[in-house]
Amino acid sequence: MNHLLVSILLGSAVFVCSEEDRTTGGARRSLIDSDPSVVYVADLLPEDEKVELRVTEATQVYATKTGGRKLGPIKEGKVTLIGFDERACKVQGQGKTGWVKPSVLSAENGNIQELLKTVYQREMDVRKLIEAGEVALGMTRDEVCRVLGKPTKQTLRRTKEGIGGSMEFAEYEEVKHYEPVVDPYTGAVYRRYTHTTQEEKGKVVVEFEDGVASAIEESEQETGGDVKVVVRPVVWIW
Repeated sequence: MNHLLVSILLGSAVFVCSEEDRTTGGARRSLIDSDPSVVYVADLLPEDEKVELRVTEATQVYATKTGGRKLGPIKEGKVTLIGFDERACKVQGQGKTGWVKPSVLSAENGNIQELLKTVYQREMDVRKLIEAGEVALGMTRDEVCRVLGKPTKQTLRRTKEGIGGSMEFAEYEEVKHYEPVVDPYTGAVYRRYTHTTQEEKGKVVVEFEDGVASAIEESEQETGGDVKVVVRPVVWIW
């Protein structure tokens, strides 16, 4: 039995966000699979895991998600899910790679159509937040880092309820310091540079419970605003 852990493995206690993850979203798909309106399994799962579904009835495979050129039929049997949007699924199997209707696909556990709709809507909401540079309750560690970058400090908390902790994202600015100096000959007063310090300009602290953001604290320098919330990552057993 396999588990699809959307966005991250929820049990992960420590997460380090690289600059590549922040700029690319951690995407591992090829240039062929780069439609921004499609959610790709490669972005949701560890690299060595796949989502295998069953085709419940013979159906036509299309070259695009909107139909178009027919690639030929596939019969009942297993296929691998590559990606999906609200209306179609890209699958690979039986010598073909193309798009089919979600209604012909099934999984051993749960309603695959409803699950894909939920996952798709959450992913689109998260992408909009990341593009706008905003964090929200319900985001994973990875998603928060894709907005705020690498954390400057992390804490880990283990309780009987589970694993929690926080990530701190501080922004610093360079401040140059000077001291007054009196010219012994002219009596004129001027400033002399002494040193430069890094001083905190603003800070965001995100608390996590079971791998998702449960509270967001901003320093007084931040403007704040309405608290945004997204659906928690979906765990899918298939």
